[in-house]
Amino acid sequence: MRRQSEGSANSERALSDEAIDWIVKLQSGHATADDARAFRDWRGRSLAHEAAAQKAEAIWYGVGVAGEPAQQAERRKRVTRRAVLGGGAALVAGAAVMSSGVFRSFLADYATGSGEQRTITLADGSTVQLNASSAFSVELKPERRTITLHEGQATFAVAADAERPFIVRAAGGEARVLGTQFDVDIRDGKVFVTVIEGRVAVADTRQGQAELGANEQAIYGAAAPLSTLAVNAEQVTAWRRGRLVFENRRLDSVIAEIARQGSGTVLILNPEIAALETPSPEPCR
Repeated sequence: MRRQSEGSANSERALSDEAIDWIVKLQSGHATADDARAFRDWRGRSLAHEAAAQKAEAIWYGVGVAGEPAQQAERRKRVTRRAVLGGGAALVAGAAVMSSGVFRSFLADYATGSGEQRTITLADGSTVQLNASSAFSVELKPERRTITLHEGQATFAVAADAERPFIVRAAGGEARVLGTQFDVDIRDGKVFVTVIEGRVAVADTRQGQAELGANEQAIYGAAAPLSTLAVNAEQVTAWRRGRLVFENRRLDSVIAEIARQGSGTVLILNPEIAALETPSPEPCR
């Protein structure tokens, strides 16, 4: 009986070792879409594999989700196999984030932390420039290419393919193209789709639809129907060149964007100041 118990413990330890190796690899900044799919396959092998994966995820976020971003990164580096095996207390903290955007981002194929930006080249030749604190998943099929932006902001340079539309889904809506360059930003409870070049068709859950050209932006969200504006796409995507340009933004939204790019904290104690904004631009005609 003792040998059986030891064998079970060794098996659990081996699965925990594998699970934490997967977590570290996927968060290393060098993981590919194939790596993410391989991890999904690995955790689907058995209930024990899935349990080990969930435990490793909970430990990762249990030690890393609180505190400043720099502290989070340092704590994550310290995650060990022993912590995965003995981290019952951290499971409580991990469970608290499983339904949050943080956990969804962890399950994404690609993600960035605070102040971090990445450029990813997809298998079809398209590139995705990912802003700080952002995450997306990718699914490339013979009939279509689908990106799900879970949070944050990304600029897409789409490789032309007349047989496969390129679809970016975000917060209940989608942008569909064949080949173009555009930006999608999730913030302030809305989604902002800005076209840099080419044309993009945008649709939201309320059946609102719009076709955009260069320097046009569509905005949609749960609390507002789809609308369009004329914008300066170079200003909207200035973050790609290491700059932040704000126009027609509430002060609290500006502060949130600055926080996304760094580790500092700015508090606005007066709600009247937080709501300050410049007049909106004229709608497209």
